[in-house]
Amino acid sequence: MQSRLIKHFSLRVACITATAGLLSLGTSAQAETYSSNWGVVKINRINGNNWGGTYLDGKALLYGSKSSSGQFSGHWIRKDGSSRRCNYPISGSYYWGRATLEFSGSGFRGQYGNCDDEPRGNWSGEIVTQQPPQTQQVRLDGWWKGNNSGYYSIQTSGTTFQMKGFNNDGSVLNLYDGTIKGNTITGRWKNYCDNRSANATLRYSNGRLQRIAGSTKNTTWSRSARPSNIQSRPNCN
Repeated sequence: MQSRLIKHFSLRVACITATAGLLSLGTSAQAETYSSNWGVVKINRINGNNWGGTYLDGKALLYGSKSSSGQFSGHWIRKDGSSRRCNYPISGSYYWGRATLEFSGSGFRGQYGNCDDEPRGNWSGEIVTQQPPQTQQVRLDGWWKGNNSGYYSIQTSGTTFQMKGFNNDGSVLNLYDGTIKGNTITGRWKNYCDNRSANATLRYSNGRLQRIAGSTKNTTWSRSARPSNIQSRPNCN
């Protein structure tokens, strides 16, 4: 009887400590997310080897100790009374059980039980890959001026990039067609007069376009107003 009371007290102390740590789980950037046969599991380190989280898509708690090798031993707790009622409560609930799980880089698998029963039910899940946040594409459309000479009109549509070059006298010089990926543009330019062409890679950084590979007359471009002398035809004389 005394050993049961000691065990009961130890479990309650552990649960109070773990539950307090779980209050900040919803905003933790370190939480690991798994898709399991008991709904979505979210779990993260509270302190030391103490880990805690939620399952059943946030409707139930999971806490315990997890070693550096991924061995987890702890308890699940529910409030809805949908499982067998235990003889004593943990964290205010009579509906709980033991869980022994093994976590790996791809997911986890193990067993769970009701109350003090030996865990025998299968519980497994696969890790949910976190997608990096999508960065908003910078709008490049408009007029730009080369650091050596010329003005350039940029038009984009989705990942399609087109930059039309003009000489300082306003005549058409060349056309660069490219594809945008992140802040990098890969493509090829062609001269209107002599049909020379070459590959070039550009990168947008700190408000400027920069050539990072290939051959172009300019090495950087900065935003500019539209010149007043723009012509529609090249001057190939």
